[in-house]
Amino acid sequence: MNQNLENKLIKTIEEDVWMIDILKTVRIIKLKDCWAGTYFVKKQPHPL
Repeated sequence: MNQNLENKLIKTIEEDVWMIDILKTVRIIKLKDCWAGTYFVKKQPHPL
């Protein structure tokens, strides 16, 4: 993955409390994180 794109993605997730909460829940219930990741991408109002 392009390093710049990866950094933007990490920053976007870290700044979104809701996304962090979802990822914590995914970890606790051992759900595949791809389900949350797919929704995060679709939820973004504009491309990274």
